[in-house]
Amino acid sequence: RDKLGIRGLYQTRNGDIWVGTRWGDVYCMDEKYNVKRYYKGTLGNVYNIFEDDQGRLWFATKGAGLIKAIPDAASPQGYRMTRYTYDASDMTSISSNNVYYVYQDSHRRLWVCTYGGGLNLIEEQGERIIFHHKFNGFRDYPQYGLFMDVRSMTEDRNGRMWVATVDGLLSFENNFSHIDDILFETYRGQNSAGLLEND
Repeated sequence: RDKLGIRGLYQTRNGDIWVGTRWGDVYCMDEKYNVKRYYKGTLGNVYNIFEDDQGRLWFATKGAGLIKAIPDAASPQGYRMTRYTYDASDMTSISSNNVYYVYQDSHRRLWVCTYGGGLNLIEEQGERIIFHHKFNGFRDYPQYGLFMDVRSMTEDRNGRMWVATVDGLLSFENNFSHIDDILFETYRGQNSAGLLEND
C-alpha cells in the first residue's frame, strides 16, 4: 500500500498536472494525461508543489529540503533544479529539511512551512536565497518550542496571514516593511477562537 500514496498534486498555469508520490517519484502530465516528464526518486518525497508568479516550481519534500525548478530548455527535462537544505553552520539556510507547504502572498513574498523548523520567509538576493525564520529574524515568533510544526498557510481578503500548526493557529498582518516588525498572534486550546483540537 505504501507504493500507492500520492502526496503532492498541482496544476500549473499551462495546464500541466504534477504528481508527487509517497515513494519519491514525480510525474508531469499534459492535459490529455500523457506523461511529459518523470523523475524517478531524484526529488524526494514531495508533499507539496507550487508555481510562483514567475513560473518557477517549488517542490516541498519530507526530509530532502526545498527544491526550486526554473524552466530552462537547455537543462535536463526542461528545468534547472536547485535544492535548499538545512545547514547547521549557515544561519540563513532553511530551518528544516521537512518541508510541507509553499505559499506566495499578495505582496509576492514566498513562505515555506516546515515541520520541526517553523515558518520560513524567502528573501532573494540575485541567485542567492536567504531563509528568515525564528532563529535569525522572526523576533516575535512564539517561544518554548511551540508552533514549529507547520502544515500549511493562507491569506485572507484583509491581508492577514493564517498559519496551521500542530500547536494551533499562528496569525499576523502581512503589511510589514521589515521582518522585525512582524507581530505573531497565537490561538491554541480552548479560547475565544474556539479551537479545541490542534492536530
